[in-house]
Amino acid sequence: MEEPDNIKNEEGMENKSAKQSKDPKRKANDTVSDGGVLRPLKLSKKELFKAPTVEELNQLKEAENLFHCSILKMQMEELLKEVALSEHRKKLVDSFVQEVTASLQSVAESEIVELDDLSWLPGVEVPFLLVPLASKGKFHMEPPASIDVVGSYPLGTCIKPRVIVDLAVTIPASILHPMDAINQRYSRKRALYLAGLAQHLCFSESVGSLCYSCLHGNRLRPVLLLKPPGKDSSKVTLRIHAIPPPDFLKPSRFHPQKNNIKTEWFTGVAKKQQESSGPATPHYNSTVLGDHLPLSHLQFLSAISAQCPAFGDGVALLKVWMRQRELDQGAGCFCGFHASMLMAYLLSTHKVGKTMNAYQLFRNALHFLASTDLTESGITLARNPDSKAPSLQDFQAAFSVVFVDPSGHLNLLADMTAFTYKQIQHEASLSLKFWDDPTVDSFQALLMTSKAMIRTYDNVFQLSELVNLQASCKKLSLLNELMDHSGNYVLSALPFILSLLQRGLGERINLLAHSLPQDPEWPVDSAPPMHKDQPPLNIGLMLNLEQALSVLEKGPPADNPKADEFRQLWGSRSELRRFQDGSITEAVLWSGNSTCQRRFILLEIITHLLQLHADIPESCVRLVGGQLDDIIKVSKEMGTTGEEESLKVVQSYDDLSRKLWQLEGLPLSITSVQGAHQALRYTQVFPPVPVKLLYSFFDKKKNQLGLVPRKEKPCPYYITPIKVIVHMEGSGKWPSEHLAIRHIKAAFHISLGELLYKHHNYTCHATPAYLDVYKDGLAFRIQVAYHREPQILRESLTPEGMLIYRENAEAQALELETQHKPFLTSTLHGLQQQLGCFGVVCRLAKRWLASQFLLEYIREEAADLLVASLFLHPAPFTPPSSPQVGFLRFLHLLSTFDWKNNPLIVNLNGKLTAAEHTDIKNDFVASRESLPTMFIATPTDKKVSVWTKKAPSVQMLQRAVMLAAESLHVLETHLIDSSQKQDIRVAFRPPLEDYDVLIHLVPQQVPLLAKAVDPPAITFQKGTFRGEPSASGGALPVIDYDPVRLYLSELRDAFGDLALFFYDPFGGTVIAVLWKPTAFEPQPFKTSLMNARRVDVSGDVATTVPNIEAILQDFRIIGEGLDGRLTFHPGNKVVQMPYINYMREMGAVFLNSYTNSPICCPSRAAMWSGQFVHLTQAWNNYKCLDPNATTWMDLLGKSGYHTHSMGKLDYTSGDHSVSNRVEAWTRDVPFLLRQEGRPVTDLVSYDQVSVPKWLRFEDMHPVDFYSTFTKNCSGHFTEEEIRSIRAFYYAMCAETDSMLGEVIAALRDSGLLNRTVVLFTSDHGDLAMEHRQFYKMSMFEGSSHVPLLIMGPGVKSGFEISLPVSLVDIYPTMLDLAGVPQPGGLSGHSLIPLVSGVRVQSAEPHPGWVLSEYHGCNANASTYMLRISEWKYITYADGLTVPPQLFNLSKDESELRNVASHFPDVCHDLDKLLRTILDYPSVSQTVHRYNKQQFLEWKKSLGDSYTQVIANLRWHIDWQKDAKSYERDIEEWLLGFD
Repeated sequence: MEEPDNIKNEEGMENKSAKQSKDPKRKANDTVSDGGVLRPLKLSKKELFKAPTVEELNQLKEAENLFHCSILKMQMEELLKEVALSEHRKKLVDSFVQEVTASLQSVAESEIVELDDLSWLPGVEVPFLLVPLASKGKFHMEPPASIDVVGSYPLGTCIKPRVIVDLAVTIPASILHPMDAINQRYSRKRALYLAGLAQHLCFSESVGSLCYSCLHGNRLRPVLLLKPPGKDSSKVTLRIHAIPPPDFLKPSRFHPQKNNIKTEWFTGVAKKQQESSGPATPHYNSTVLGDHLPLSHLQFLSAISAQCPAFGDGVALLKVWMRQRELDQGAGCFCGFHASMLMAYLLSTHKVGKTMNAYQLFRNALHFLASTDLTESGITLARNPDSKAPSLQDFQAAFSVVFVDPSGHLNLLADMTAFTYKQIQHEASLSLKFWDDPTVDSFQALLMTSKAMIRTYDNVFQLSELVNLQASCKKLSLLNELMDHSGNYVLSALPFILSLLQRGLGERINLLAHSLPQDPEWPVDSAPPMHKDQPPLNIGLMLNLEQALSVLEKGPPADNPKADEFRQLWGSRSELRRFQDGSITEAVLWSGNSTCQRRFILLEIITHLLQLHADIPESCVRLVGGQLDDIIKVSKEMGTTGEEESLKVVQSYDDLSRKLWQLEGLPLSITSVQGAHQALRYTQVFPPVPVKLLYSFFDKKKNQLGLVPRKEKPCPYYITPIKVIVHMEGSGKWPSEHLAIRHIKAAFHISLGELLYKHHNYTCHATPAYLDVYKDGLAFRIQVAYHREPQILRESLTPEGMLIYRENAEAQALELETQHKPFLTSTLHGLQQQLGCFGVVCRLAKRWLASQFLLEYIREEAADLLVASLFLHPAPFTPPSSPQVGFLRFLHLLSTFDWKNNPLIVNLNGKLTAAEHTDIKNDFVASRESLPTMFIATPTDKKVSVWTKKAPSVQMLQRAVMLAAESLHVLETHLIDSSQKQDIRVAFRPPLEDYDVLIHLVPQQVPLLAKAVDPPAITFQKGTFRGEPSASGGALPVIDYDPVRLYLSELRDAFGDLALFFYDPFGGTVIAVLWKPTAFEPQPFKTSLMNARRVDVSGDVATTVPNIEAILQDFRIIGEGLDGRLTFHPGNKVVQMPYINYMREMGAVFLNSYTNSPICCPSRAAMWSGQFVHLTQAWNNYKCLDPNATTWMDLLGKSGYHTHSMGKLDYTSGDHSVSNRVEAWTRDVPFLLRQEGRPVTDLVSYDQVSVPKWLRFEDMHPVDFYSTFTKNCSGHFTEEEIRSIRAFYYAMCAETDSMLGEVIAALRDSGLLNRTVVLFTSDHGDLAMEHRQFYKMSMFEGSSHVPLLIMGPGVKSGFEISLPVSLVDIYPTMLDLAGVPQPGGLSGHSLIPLVSGVRVQSAEPHPGWVLSEYHGCNANASTYMLRISEWKYITYADGLTVPPQLFNLSKDESELRNVASHFPDVCHDLDKLLRTILDYPSVSQTVHRYNKQQFLEWKKSLGDSYTQVIANLRWHIDWQKDAKSYERDIEEWLLGFD
């Protein structure tokens, strides 16, 4: 046969390119002198500039192709050197094979036993699943008849890194029987023989490790894997196959239409009528037959390879290619053996020449695979098959893919599904496409890039719990297939499931592929793994995006014969529908209003089909990576990820553009209106959303046209200015001086604003730099541009008066904003129209960059271009058609691209030619040192890389590469492993431990708090409410107001020479600081360089270094109102308590005793139940302990003790006010309401009563501020009033001490004092204006620390215990005192061992930590406190949205200083410990749901009186100032909760 044209071209290319032009006018006859010296060619001007001829163009093209192919060829040659086995490795292999062969030849003979008698095999399991259990036959062991090395190693095609050498051990004929072909007898004997070899080799010193596996996932073909001992164990694996004698069974016995598995034997059910033959068992037959042929196959391949010197290298390249595509291992794979056979077929049929090199062989192999469909027409290597050999038609009737071996009896691809071969065809076709593209790095695309399924296919669906496929086989009536696959229900059902999905998905997909069930490995002393133990099956889809997301599946008309088939496929989902064209057809309608929701239609289709036709539960199918959408959801309620919002922005912009064009009355006409904002190219992470403003949230500007933020309110809703560039016509009216141009532009801004207001009633605000236009609830920022302005900025005059042009930063920045950015926006807008997933992938990529603090260093335009390259230059993939695969490829590109040695070329609109690609690369190499670290070239930016010119730096790019690699690894591992928690946000959480300082921000002042990676449980009113905004009119909103960004700017201006500052602009609550190492090198003392530095004097030398403490203080000062970490000084309590002091002297006192909840009923519930609050769910004073709960008093009563209680006993539920309950339920509604005023009684001023120090409100921790405000402590207090309040508290303490005295006196008077154990404590403490608060409800010491004293028989006197304890410890303590056994499930520990020194048998050692939690009113977040050693750690809500607090009570008894930012490791460890005690984020969510549910029930119970009742609770003074607003806040809080 003739060789393919492409090979002819390549072989002749070199000769052709050397030919000279035939054009006589182009000949250079006179260029060489008689002496052979070259001299210049003289051409006329006409000849010099004459257009090249067609032949010359062809020669240039051939030279270019030759260069491209030569480079690829050289790269392949280097690769072949890398993967080839070294001589040292070959010697190791040969030695190991010889040692194992010698050992195998000494296998001992054994007695003949029944086939199912395994008593002769102690310590070793048989590598075979006995399905069915029984089988007839005899067996015994003998030494092998022969031992031969087969496979790739003797053929010379064995390559690294996975070096596997095959050893064929021939089973003696005496062990086998002619009838062993039926009912798995041969296969079982084969497995038994292999087990006997394993038992023998277990005692061989030449074997390091051994285990079982199976050949290409076929459980009928187990193999034994051996590794050498010691350091060489990883260098080679010896795979032992047990095979029959080559001529033992006749090949005709295994015709694909014959039966060798009897139904009666397999099912165990006797047939009433004896059948002459059962169903064909082609797969079983090919398995047994395949074991007979390894030696003949090796002989055949050796003969072929001897004819072609490059055979081995060609096969090696094909093996590498298959391995990178995960096609070379597992059931139904295309392995190295198949690659060798394919190459032999090409050679034997003359489709390739024997003299071809490896490069040409490899290319032709890909060409053959791409162009030949073996699922339609098979091929054969058999030249002259015998008369009994099956025909190709016989093979095609039995198998999906047909490639017949030289014997003519065996289908080499018997186990391959049609879908796997279609995948191979697709990959081969794609590879050839990239091979021929000179702009693609073909070597990387073909042979160096791993194509994991999760990164290759747009959607990957995972089918888990494969045991359900048993039910599928029953539903699909696959008994014959089960018999053929020896009970392997996974392989039996797989082709039918794939065909079902192909039918159902139809035109929605371009390709369906599946993972190959992998070869299991297991120890020789373990039973083989069951089929159900296989890892989940992955199904990959390449989408046809035009059809994939369609909600409608339109079928045939009802009277069409195919209608029944359609209804059978879709079941109850199919129904008749009338369409607008009048047709009535069968149809299926799927759910999905937004693009985000429609991405799950394929999952809905797949789960429906598998449930309907294969009995596979919906829970067994999941879309891998579908959760990634959640990270960029714009609207949780609507389920959108920005597509619909971006479209609204573009539509509003288009309308504004039209209206600008139509404006009349301007001095100069508008020549262009161009969008210059990422929202207009669909790539803004969270696109602008039209909002309706709540005017009461703002103050008005003096001119009454605009709004300004109110100081006491949270940061208002962030409104993005959408930049629009308006170019005015060039004219002589423009001045030639840049300041005058700016004045003219300012005048145009004013004129445009006036005209837009006049004609369209748009609210506008003009500034010299821009014009803000409020339209459709969106803010557009119009910037007038004059095309010559950048050039004018470059002009300057020399002292001699000469005009020169000099590049400067101002001109470049203006050019970037007015020219480059509009062009990029329009180009990428077009790309989104062509490739619908481009925008969402950009948003995911930039959300990740932002979350890792990288978006300021890899700017958004550069990120968009990085993603654009994935779509325009997808090699070795196809362009992404889903967000998840696009995002994974983005991480892969960022982490693997060679930024140092290559430019990233993004060929926007396909304008760059191959020659221009080459020029860009050459220019890059020549100028590398002066170019940006990350160089991105486009058709309009070939030499500068304007978007990365200033950043990232080398260090930031290295960090981005490292973070991308780690995120990719974590994400792919999490997503593909269904056993792991599917938390995709883990890849978006920054590693904060890498930074030197963390500045935690007050959440109220973070503009996009709700868009955080981990959204807070608590949100704040941002000055908007539901409803459609008006198209025009209204006050101008607060635009582009971001206090955190302003704070960052000040920090960088002040300390940019000392530190780098990092921040996530999308809801980040932390600013991370990294000190610059060079800034901390000591500098000589200079008075002019003392900013933020301190002086160190050593001898006579004075140097300066940065003053970190002062810098941190400056951080706080600059960030006043933003820094949420500042604390203040509580005062000291001073009061005389004689009876408590008496108990201290006579008994034991616990110096660090705490309540388990600093509020009445929950604390008492913990005390009486012995359980933590989250276990009793005693959330507030209204919901406490279950009335049926067993208290320690109940247990004492059952044990014969008389018990009595008096006083406040409300530990089950409190008779507290309605107001108290409602305040607790609504604590996370984003409003601040004070309780009604509290009178301050005039008392005698006590000099010893101290006045605690307070911080300013701006410096308070956010929860403390909320507590102070709602407790009505935010007003002005005189010093006298503060002393009076504290005196009240001390007076109550004294009164309590007096009451304790009465009890002690009564016991003494009755003679019981010395025989009575007295325990004194309190349910909680009380703040006495420390931290500007009274009441409890806080974790500060005044509120959470309680007294605990015990005195009585057996208790040490004058004993102090510093170990932290809590009120839950009272329960087990009282039972120990009474000798009553403790029940299980207690949170506390007995204190008796601590106060008596006697170890109580039932008591466990106290853990040394205490837990306190609070979920009630006057604190707007669930609070958790862990006290251990010297540390008190306080965290809130979900641990992320509110900054934690850490106090070192050994150095800071009054809790003056929150040191969380100074001891991040301590915080991390304590938080980790806390999470082992309780899952506090989940508890917070439970409380959040409970509060809403209780409030709704209470509201419904009030009916029409709700408005009146809620307005007259304790907050009535504040409430009635703006009652409707507060009611609206509550309604928004309740939205979405049923």
